Amino acid sequence: MFVSREKRDAVLAALKEAGIPSMIYYPKPMHRQSAFSTLDSVHESYPVSDMLCDCIPSLPMHPYLNVGDVEQVCDAVCTAISGG
Repeated sequence: MFVSREKRDAVLAALKEAGIPSMIYYPKPMHRQSAFSTLDSVHESYPVSDMLCDCIPSLPMHPYLNVGDVEQVCDAVCTAISGG
């Protein structure tokens, strides 16, 4: 998995249109997940974690990607970020 903070919705839409699987792996920061609800720090503010969960998509990245796959992902992301 690789992440990008630029234009999440546009990046996800471009990847979907290109048939490239992607998703939001971390919709909630760790301190807001139920597994950590018993910790005192769960009620504290972690603005950077909150912000990152609101803007980061996860891009495909695994050992089975070939050069063509990587180029296709890069092209879709670049198109989305550049707005064209």
